[in-house]
Amino acid sequence: MTHKISIVVRADVDCGSVGLFISGCLTVLTVPILSRHIRRARELDPAVPVLVDLTGCRHIDARAVESLRAVAEMQPAGRSSEPLVRLEVPERLPHCPLSEEENSASPRRSRFAGAGAPVEQRSDTLASA
Repeated sequence: MTHKISIVVRADVDCGSVGLFISGCLTVLTVPILSRHIRRARELDPAVPVLVDLTGCRHIDARAVESLRAVAEMQPAGRSSEPLVRLEVPERLPHCPLSEEENSASPRRSRFAGAGAPVEQRSDTLASA
């Protein structure tokens, strides 16, 4: 299973608001995808602030949030002092359920392995010539 991101864009022309609602996994690999959508949302109306709501994410990497903040700060400034890209981040970043699945599915370890090194339990067959 891989990390995937889902983005829902809501643009209300009458109220002058644009929101990107994110679900799935926000990682350093999915930040460039989200960055493209932020730029597209800004092109709808450059004077309208864009909300990027990460509260629906299943998993958020701290490094990804740092990268996303840098992307938000690089956006051109508007007339007001309000930032044109606002990030809504949960207080506690959700951990990756995929890494927990990977840890539980890791190969069995032999109790005789030295220094805690994992030893895969597998059988190899030799092809006869």
